[in-house]
Amino acid sequence: EAFLISVPVGLMVTSILYYQSLPDMKTDESVGKRTLAVRLGKGPAFAVLILWLAVVYATIVALLISGLLTRLGLLSLLTIPIFFRLVGIVRRTKDWIFLDR
Repeated sequence: EAFLISVPVGLMVTSILYYQSLPDMKTDESVGKRTLAVRLGKGPAFAVLILWLAVVYATIVALLISGLLTRLGLLSLLTIPIFFRLVGIVRRTKDWIFLDR
């Protein structure tokens, strides 16, 4: 049970690290650093970010439905508007280096 409950947390940490790699795509590519975002390219890297964060919320909902997470877990769903705001910011930002600010 503890492992299953920790899965959304691990996924969220991973998504934060992935997001932090997006502003560095140009410089990483210029020095030959082949991060996942560089390998995917801008469009697919954006899609993976959305998918990854959607999986975070899906695992939280699955844990709530299964009863492994209490009703307090619903509070984590209050961050969904932040997710949509992030998606909008990334979508509108032409040069992703500005995502680092």
